[in-house]
Formats: sequence, C-alpha cells, structure tokens
Amino acid sequence: MDSSILNDSKLKFNATIQNAFNWFLKMQVMSGDFKGGFLSGKNFGWLSFSKPFVYTEITGYGLQILVDFLTSENHLLKEKALAAANYLLKIQTGEGSFYRGVSLSQNEIIGTSFSFDTAICASALLDLYSIVPEEGYLKSAEKAGRWLMEEAQNDNGSFKSEYSEEGRPIEEKNWYGDQGCLHGKNAIALLKLWTQTRDSMFRSSAIKAANWVKTLQLPSGAFKVNSESDYIFTHAHCYATEGILYAYYATKDESYLSSAIDAAKWLASAQNGDGGLLNLYGKISTIRRIRNGLFPLRLETVDALAQATRIWVILYSLNKDEVFLECARRAADFLLRAQYMKPKDDLFGGFYQQMNSLFRLPIMRTWASIFVIQALSFLDLNMNREEMIKEII
Repeated sequence: MDSSILNDSKLKFNATIQNAFNWFLKMQVMSGDFKGGFLSGKNFGWLSFSKPFVYTEITGYGLQILVDFLTSENHLLKEKALAAANYLLKIQTGEGSFYRGVSLSQNEIIGTSFSFDTAICASALLDLYSIVPEEGYLKSAEKAGRWLMEEAQNDNGSFKSEYSEEGRPIEEKNWYGDQGCLHGKNAIALLKLWTQTRDSMFRSSAIKAANWVKTLQLPSGAFKVNSESDYIFTHAHCYATEGILYAYYATKDESYLSSAIDAAKWLASAQNGDGGLLNLYGKISTIRRIRNGLFPLRLETVDALAQATRIWVILYSLNKDEVFLECARRAADFLLRAQYMKPKDDLFGGFYQQMNSLFRLPIMRTWASIFVIQALSFLDLNMNREEMIKEII
C-alpha cells in the first residue's frame, strides 16, 4: 500500500504504526459474500493449520480505527470503512445482535452471537454515523442497543454473554462468559446511543452496567473476571476499565474516574520489568486455563498491554501522574519488540499476540494490532484526553 494513503490522515504515522496499519488492512476480506469483514488474524509456524475466520467483533474494531483515521480525501480508507459497515449490517440478526462471524473456507455464518460483540459493533456504527450520516447505521446501532437492554442485560446491570442461533441464552462461565467484567465496556455503546437519540433508557442501562462492574473491583484496583472467579484476566480488566473511563467522560461522575485510576494503578503494579503484562494473575490451574481457551503457559500478552497503554496515557493527560507516563513508555518498548519485522509479506508489520523473553507464540491477532496502532498513536500525539477517550476502541 502506498504510504501516501496514510499521510493524508489526521495522525502522523511513524514506521512502526505505518507497518502495523499496512498489515491490519491485509486482514480485511475485500471480495465475496462477506466483503468488508476482518479476519481474526494469522496463525503460522506450527499453528498454521487453523482455518480463516471472519470475526464480527474485530470488524467493529476495524471499522472504528478506519473512522479514526479517515479524512474526506482518503478514498481508499472510506471504501474500506463502508465495506466493514456493510458487513456488519449483513451479519446482524433480526433481533438486533450480531452473529459471531463467518467460516471463510465454508462461506458459512457461525450462528451464535455475543452481547459484548454486539456492543462493539453498535459503537463502531455510531462512530461511522457521526461522519457518514446514513440513517441505516443509526438504526442498526439502535436495534442492537435495544437488544442489549431488553434481552442481554440482567437486573443487576451485568450481561448474559452468548446466544444460540435461535436466540436462546447459552450458559458460559469462561472469562468472557455470563456476568463477566468485560461487559463493563458495553456501557460505551449505550452511552453513545444516549448521545445520539437522547433516549434516557440507554443512559440508565449504561449506568447500571458501570455501577455493576465496579462491584467486581478488588481493593487492589483489579477487576476480577466475575463474581465467582478467583483470578484476574488482564484483557478483561482493561475492557472494564475502558467502560468506566467512558462512563466518566459521558457523565462526569468522579466515582468512575476514581475507579479507573485505581484500575490503572493496579496495571502499573503488575507491569513486569521488561514492560510487559501477563495475560492473567491469580490462582488458576493448567486444566482450567485450557478450558478457558488459554495457552497453558503464562505469557505476556500484546492486546492487554496495548489497552493498558491507552489507559495510562489518557489518565496521564488528566492528572499528569508521571508513573502512568513511564509505564506507557516501557510498554511501548515492549510492543516494538513484539512486532514481526522479517521480510515475509503476510506477517510483516503484525504483532505476536503472546510472548516472553524466550518464546513467541506464532499467532497474530488483528485486534492486538489495532490496539497497538492506537496506543502508539496516543503516545505520538499531543491529543487532549477527551479526544482520546472518544476514540478509545
């Protein structure tokens, strides 16, 4: 891709971000029945047997970062953003949720859906609607938001996680399962809907979600996975923190800011000397790790570290706590080491999903690259905190 495509962006790209963005764009499917969707990533080396999967949640993230970098002159990125949005409209169920994704090799929709994914997609469509005011984007997001409120949200503010193709809830107890802290991030889509529609039900639903997730915050500042868990999954902790941060931005409730600062301080205390963060903390057996879909070894994870970097930079912009800035800088050094820089076209510029000082798991995830692009962009720019919070993915 010609570098001039990015030179028109409102962001100044350095080489790391440029290479990452080029790799990210290669993950978008631009032909066939499901044009516009983004692949989950690349498995290579001894994990190269996996089949390509178009991931709806990640298409939402992809759409959001395309919107962040879009200018009126950037026709290629606009084409890609509209293609991503059209994929989301195509993959939405009649009830309002979004199907999980597509098995590309079989050209077949995977019929389950998740409340978290639905919130991410609604949020992305609202971001696009703010600059391309096509009524269909708003209607799709509003339909998704009403499904979240009326079907997926529990009375205490938490959410059911997974639904069958027939629309029935499926019990799920893993880190991304029922009443998981990651659903605190659902508040972002609901608050954006409130801003667009002024329907107070969306605001009430978001406040319930934000207040509920605060009940999962430990005295250390960490969000435990759910009320029944005894461990912290760093990726989910960051999702919860992002939701709380946005709730502060939208409502100016200082209790949310205090919660976010405590969560960021926990991340700082957990950061390793090499700048990285482990994927989980607490007592969890190897068998339980596997059942949760986690790699048996404890590794440092790129997606959560990039999320933590965004959180630290936003909070530094607010309170000028040098600890947060130093954590973000050390994290950036780690992220640079995680980028694949060998001359292999389908891998160059992507990021290893998990690694440590001796071992790199041969997996690249599209969402991790998206989070890294934004985290490094936050560090590279003199943006005010409101701009960063509005653009958080």
